[in-house]
Amino acid sequence: MHVNIATVKEMNSLLSEKLGSGHVLKISELIEGKPHNSTSSEKANNRFLILIDDGTVTLTKEDIALLSEQEALAAMKGTSSSKDKKSQLIVNDNTSSLHALQVNTPIGLDVWKDIDIIVERNTAATGAIQFNAPMTTEAFLATLNGREKE
Repeated sequence: MHVNIATVKEMNSLLSEKLGSGHVLKISELIEGKPHNSTSSEKANNRFLILIDDGTVTLTKEDIALLSEQEALAAMKGTSSSKDKKSQLIVNDNTSSLHALQVNTPIGLDVWKDIDIIVERNTAATGAIQFNAPMTTEAFLATLNGREKE
């Protein structure tokens, strides 16, 4: 999966602006320090090869699985141990399109198992994939594999 660095930086800027400093996309941690992808261009005489940074980095399926596991563990640390109160989570009004991948849920460890989840008015269009309910890492990766074959 290719991640556009400028898009991540722009989203981080918006999050910090709206929610305060320190709020960034978790994917930022994965792309930090990764080598940028390049495209090559040859000169007419075929003697020079120019590599141009295309502004993306590549994440492997293992990177994505690691992020999901880290998210699940972080969420577990923040959950209440009280069995008397059941929390409610509403996943609503999310839209993804143009072959986007939107993940609004834990992947791997179901840290939402003791939470009532309400999913409503979410839209995925034009080849987009959107996840709104917990799923296993295997199912998530199988979906990505199927998408790559399209």
